[in-house]
Amino acid sequence: MKRLGSFLSGAAAALAVVALGTSVLAATGNLTFNPSHIVVDGETAFSAGDDMTAENGQQVPVSIYYTDAAGGGTHYLSLRAICELLGVEVSYDADTQTVYVGEGEITTSAFGKRWLKTVDSDSLLYFCEEEGHTYDAPLTYRLTWEEEGWGINDISYDPRYYTTDWRYQGPDGKLTLSCGNPSTAGFGRQIDQEGTIENCQAVTVQGYDADYYQDGDHTLLIWENDDGILFFLSGQDVSRDTMMRAAESVALAPADTVRYTPEWLPSGFSLLERYEIGDTAQTYWVEDGYGLAFTCSGGELAVQDWESETVEINGAVGYFWAAQEEPIDNGTSGSSASAVLPGVGSTTTNMLAWQDPDTGMYFRLQGRPDQDTLIRIAESIR
Repeated sequence: MKRLGSFLSGAAAALAVVALGTSVLAATGNLTFNPSHIVVDGETAFSAGDDMTAENGQQVPVSIYYTDAAGGGTHYLSLRAICELLGVEVSYDADTQTVYVGEGEITTSAFGKRWLKTVDSDSLLYFCEEEGHTYDAPLTYRLTWEEEGWGINDISYDPRYYTTDWRYQGPDGKLTLSCGNPSTAGFGRQIDQEGTIENCQAVTVQGYDADYYQDGDHTLLIWENDDGILFFLSGQDVSRDTMMRAAESVALAPADTVRYTPEWLPSGFSLLERYEIGDTAQTYWVEDGYGLAFTCSGGELAVQDWESETVEINGAVGYFWAAQEEPIDNGTSGSSASAVLPGVGSTTTNMLAWQDPDTGMYFRLQGRPDQDTLIRIAESIR
């Protein structure tokens, strides 16, 4: 889809079709290809005899002259050619055999299955309109690759729309994998860079048709499987190869819910929220406006990128990252609704991470408590 300006901006555009009809009027029911010059706003856009290049690379007629049984003649011009010359967006949905002309949102079938997509020049949305579905548990699809330096940052689940989010941190970038069952869910993005929608690339992921978008430093890779599950993989500062490797690794994690939890916490902490998705669980507690996060997973967890100290946790090797800055008073003392929750990359919180040598599970604690307190919490986890 090519956009060359706004349709008929300013004065009306003049389209002159000058027929060279000396050889076409005698026949009845005859087709003659490219018999005409096409002039737009006084400038010749196509000369008689010119072909145009279709999107598949083939040469096709720009104009066709049809002589009917009564000897009358009618010119037929390529809709795409004329729309592009006049600066009008044009696209075709093969699934519904519909031609879309003009600006504004265009809604089509995303992949010929259950999800739809709506796009315009500065946004895209993949959505489903199937009401009445209920699902007992969140989807457990996640990245299963073993890419050096990459790990799970955090997870979340929205029970209203049965969608899950897995956020990953890498050496130089970030990835988020969002998954949705057929329901009334939607995944979208505001587009920053002109031409992103028009330059969408058709690719294949795990044997399924997929859409790949490059929006400046952001990338999107979207596909739908045979069960109607939509996968919306977004990346920041990652290459196309990294996106494709990540997408190809998406698979179901073990479905057993993780029940690890500390048996001891410092006084004053209260439970804020807990997410359990397959073999991964994340819990937040708050105290005096600040959060304490505990994550455990069968997949590798993201950690800080500065120097750590080796420690011992119940006989296992662990690593402690000290905060690099003093926390700033956030003015939310006693409020859990406005609590500051720690995340990978936070320079004002301490972090403790380790792997159980017997189960292979990964564990991570992060918050304001000091090293000794975090180790005591870790050693109480059962």
